[in-house]
Amino acid sequence: MRLLADITIPGHHFGLKAESAPGSEAFVVMTLGFLVFLFIGFGIGAYVLWRRERHPAPHRKLLMELADESSDEHLAAKEPKEPQATSEPWERDADWWKK
Repeated sequence: MRLLADITIPGHHFGLKAESAPGSEAFVVMTLGFLVFLFIGFGIGAYVLWRRERHPAPHRKLLMELADESSDEHLAAKEPKEPQATSEPWERDADWWKK
């Protein structure tokens, strides 16, 4: 492998040649391998998170269903079932400020 030996600019001397630094090519190859390894690792991690979200375990699915039911009950409890026709003595009409 002579990756770095081919990089030359006429009139410039970089001080390192492929013959004087044999570990430089190994460094480039190892760095590229490490970057590929990181890319594959992040890809696998993203796939695992996506799969976990789309197909949860049965116990997690049950917990999510129970949470949805309790939130529906909570919302239903907030909404009045019948509008109250009578108001308290301390309440004013909606247009009290227009009078």
